[in-house]
Amino acid sequence: MDDETSVDELILTEKIGRAPLGIRAELGCSIHEAIDEFQRRYDRLRTDRPD
Repeated sequence: MDDETSVDELILTEKIGRAPLGIRAELGCSIHEAIDEFQRRYDRLRTDRPD
């Protein structure tokens, strides 16, 4: 499982507090950038996997 999939699984299993930390580790970005990326992934997952 790659890093992006791991973060997506955190989002899908509603472990959203951990997801930005995983994004920061994956991308090496600031917490603000991680939150923005989290929102993009959350929105994409809601569209791609509405269950």
